[in-house]
Amino acid sequence: MQKEIAGIRNLDVYEESVEDLIRLDGDIVGGIITSSGSKIKSNTVVITTGTFLRGEIHIGLETFQAGRKGDEPSIGLSQTLKQAGFGLNRLKTGT
Repeated sequence: MQKEIAGIRNLDVYEESVEDLIRLDGDIVGGIITSSGSKIKSNTVVITTGTFLRGEIHIGLETFQAGRKGDEPSIGLSQTLKQAGFGLNRLKTGT
């Protein structure tokens, strides 16, 4: 699948966590800001959040921010979406 995607003309693929959106006038998004601080400008941004958006893990009585098996949760993007007026809910995976 990655080979197919890499062969698409005019498509740039980055594998990095998104922490914030570049917001232009009003509700117009002009790109993203990654966890390394890189700014990537774009006319179109597609957000696929997965399960790490504001991710939490519960082990016994302890709760902490995390993704699966040591992966980082998406906290910055969660805050950005909440500030933009999106509702954020929890999905109990049971895993």
